[in-house]
Amino acid sequence: MKSDDTDETEKVGRGNISAEIVLETAAKLFYERGYDRTSMNEIAAALGVTKPSLYYYYPSKGALLLACIHEAGLIFNSKVDQIAEAQMSPGDKVTAIFRAYADALRSNIHRVLILADRRALSDEGVQVMAKAKGRINTVVERLIQEAIDTGEFREVDPRQAANAAFGMFNWMAVWRGEAAFRDSSIDEAFIDFALHGLKGCRK
Repeated sequence: MKSDDTDETEKVGRGNISAEIVLETAAKLFYERGYDRTSMNEIAAALGVTKPSLYYYYPSKGALLLACIHEAGLIFNSKVDQIAEAQMSPGDKVTAIFRAYADALRSNIHRVLILADRRALSDEGVQVMAKAKGRINTVVERLIQEAIDTGEFREVDPRQAANAAFGMFNWMAVWRGEAAFRDSSIDEAFIDFALHGLKGCRK
């Protein structure tokens, strides 16, 4: 049984954090240290609370990882839908999504989605990750095909093109440090590489 002093400490700790803060802190540690090498104790220490306080919000480290993936998918898919519905050409929509994707990689929660190891996920987690990533690809594949139909892009396989582009952007989450993430010229260079592949070389 817990003492009254312990209960009071945990109440104070919980009063200073929120589910959102816990999620952001966990995502930062997952990205910096790796999911397997990050413990609930370390997340609690980073927040300045006790481990039982974390369980008030999330029952396990796996639940935290799943929440990161789900949140990242919701946020970015909402952005993708906004761009897809905007008044611009299909090619410009693809460019806007690429730019938004590169920018999203500055967020630890989005990096967790990109770098999450399927082997560390439950069956539910694998499904959530597939849904989060699949929705983005589906929209971009459709827009690439529309841009081909309007003559903005050359004839390519839309699925292969989308996978190639996102594979290139995803690698940025692996090698790119925080200082490099502040350099937007890297984003633009990668976007230019992707678009040249879609448009073809022009003299």
